[in-house]
Amino acid sequence: MKAIFIDPVNQTVSYVNISTSDDIVAMIQGHLTIAVGYRNGDALYVSDDGLVDFDDAMVGKADAFRAYMFDVRAHQPFAGYGLIVGENEEGELVDAKTDIDEIRRVVSFYVPKALTAKGPRH
Repeated sequence: MKAIFIDPVNQTVSYVNISTSDDIVAMIQGHLTIAVGYRNGDALYVSDDGLVDFDDAMVGKADAFRAYMFDVRAHQPFAGYGLIVGENEEGELVDAKTDIDEIRRVVSFYVPKALTAKGPRH
């Protein structure tokens, strides 16, 4: 299925192919939580431990990519990677319906100043 990957480290939004929920876990590299539910049935998945991991990354106790954040004009910015995935009425994964160009227009990326001089350590 076609999903939309939000990568705050490289500041990109791109299509990726996934097959299972295990693929979602692999892409976001964390425990799943739905951060945003879209009216079209899509969901934005992020790591459930995003903000805890953010704090750890800032002091060198977690992978640096967790300190990079993005905002899609939702209720808060999110730490780490994001993945927008479609689901049908039965809860099965389907192609994301969200317009990738709309996500590209609204997304903002945040890079911690502590990492800008060193570059990402992932």
